[in-house]
Amino acid sequence: MLILSHFTHEGAELTLKALQLGAMDFVDKSRRGLMDFPALASEITGKVKAIARNKPKRWRYERGEISGYGSRGLVDVVAVGASTGGPPALHMILQRFPANISFGIVVVQHMPKGFTAALAERLDTTCSIRVKEARDGDPVEPGVALVAPSGLHLRVACIPLRQRGAQDEASAVIFGMPKAAIDSGAVDGVVSLADMTVEILKRA
Repeated sequence: MLILSHFTHEGAELTLKALQLGAMDFVDKSRRGLMDFPALASEITGKVKAIARNKPKRWRYERGEISGYGSRGLVDVVAVGASTGGPPALHMILQRFPANISFGIVVVQHMPKGFTAALAERLDTTCSIRVKEARDGDPVEPGVALVAPSGLHLRVACIPLRQRGAQDEASAVIFGMPKAAIDSGAVDGVVSLADMTVEILKRA
């Protein structure tokens, strides 16, 4: 299912709820001018074709945060990149982290301008960790996830990446970003979405 949305606070909330309930992607009508129908039609057509090539995924995982996690302090920051299918996947991953994790989290989710603030607010209400849209100069703190504002990336000073993982094809809504990461040879492991939080905690 593809959602046609219009950016308002209420519109963003409804769009994120639809994604949580199983919609695969959305188009923000407010990004186009009132008479820019060809561009809107082209965007809708492209997303419909992408969705048509992929079967809807039924994700199964244990809800609730993971207990018995012991802070080892091996990792300072966990970085997460997401695109289509990202909002419900982020919910699945982040809501399982206990509040006492010893690392911070940075998230880049491909979304139109204005939607990432609503995404962070929604995740913050369902997760034990704190989730907020990042601002310039925000410190990376344990137990806090910073979501990059739309159209921007996050730069964390002097933190080299130690391990890189990607979501497997079977659990991906559209196997685009994970496939590109795997094909580049920069991935150390491939993990299902349901096991992602556990794998991160094992290495942290």
